[in-house]
This record gives sequence, C-alpha cells and structure tokens, in this order.
Amino acid sequence: PPPSPLLPPSPPLAPGSITDPAECADGTCCVVLYHGAKGEQCKGVAIWDLGGWVHPGGSIVTASSLCGLVRYNWRAHTNSHVGEDAESGQTLSGGGERVGTYTHPGCSSLSPSPPPPFSPPPPPSKPPAPPCPPPASNG
Repeated sequence: PPPSPLLPPSPPLAPGSITDPAECADGTCCVVLYHGAKGEQCKGVAIWDLGGWVHPGGSIVTASSLCGLVRYNWRAHTNSHVGEDAESGQTLSGGGERVGTYTHPGCSSLSPSPPPPFSPPPPPSKPPAPPCPPPASNG
C-alpha cells in the first residue's frame, strides 16, 4: 500500500492567540515576564516575541537566554526596566512584540476562592392554617 500522506504543518498562530510561550512557532523566541514573585498575581500577562529584541541594558541579557521561559521578579534584575510594563504593555523596550496572553496555570490553586454570591434569606412563610374542627357528631 502507498505510504500515508504527511499532515501539512500547522499555520502560525495569529498574534494575540498564544496562551503559553511554548506555543510560539519554531524559530520564534517567546517569553513571559512577571514583575513580582510566582503567585503574586493571577491576571493574564503579555507573552512577548523577542525575535527582534535587544536588551536595553546591554548585552548581559540575550533573547536566546529567555526563549520559552516564564520569568519572575523581572524588574528586580536591573534598573533598565524601570517604568516598563512587561505584564500588560503592548510594546517592550528593545523591540519586543506582544503576541498573546499568559495566565499562570497554578492561579486557581494560588488564589482564594471568591465568596459565594449574596442570596437574600427566603421571605417568611405564612403560619400553617389551624386544623379544621372535627365534624360534630349527631348522636
């Protein structure tokens, strides 16, 4: 029998549709940068394509050293990130492009459960009707 046809490669994901840095196409360098520590916040943060990025603080950090990673305490590493919003910005100094949104997979276990919605107490019920008197006996 003839060999099975190979499936065509998947098309690249549309910008903004990526939810994990590992989903970036082959040859694309993606990273997630949290300002604070792991579990500090659970809102969605930017996923950055660093294909054309150059670290604004010099060559001490290269894009290739960040590819596929989720980094925490990003602002604490250098003063070159002051004023940068790598969690919710649309551009990243040095040429990073936002390509998606990442939510930490442990957030549901790290964040407290929301309180249940308020339910007003049920209205008071009417007191039961008094029992009917027994029928009078004719006797």
